[in-house]
Amino acid sequence: MQQYKVTSDTLNIRSAPIVNDTNLIGVLPKSHIVSKIVNSNDDKWFKVTTILEGEILEGFVSQKLLSKITIFSINTLIEIGRIAIKQADGESAIFYESGMSINADGAPNAYHPADTGIDFFAKKII
Repeated sequence: MQQYKVTSDTLNIRSAPIVNDTNLIGVLPKSHIVSKIVNSNDDKWFKVTTILEGEILEGFVSQKLLSKITIFSINTLIEIGRIAIKQADGESAIFYESGMSINADGAPNAYHPADTGIDFFAKKII
């Protein structure tokens, strides 16, 4: 079954593919995951199944308030030093994860003789 994520703040799940006060089954929060069972006849609704507060629900939701979850593999192409250069299957872009250093040079409070500025003076011990 294809999975989808709720994109609106909340999404009503209903017992029939029509907005009616009497067919509300539950309210799904943003980013909640649902599994599509079938499209409705008018392609505006999906019949879905999900688990909400420990209860299995099956009903209809508006498909325009869902985003398809795509699952793909990520492969390491090469390692440079200890940094893995990666690529997702079928994609041309590459990416990597690294650390980050922040340098406050130019800020009026970057340095202080008592080493209390926002930048760090590393002291080299010989």
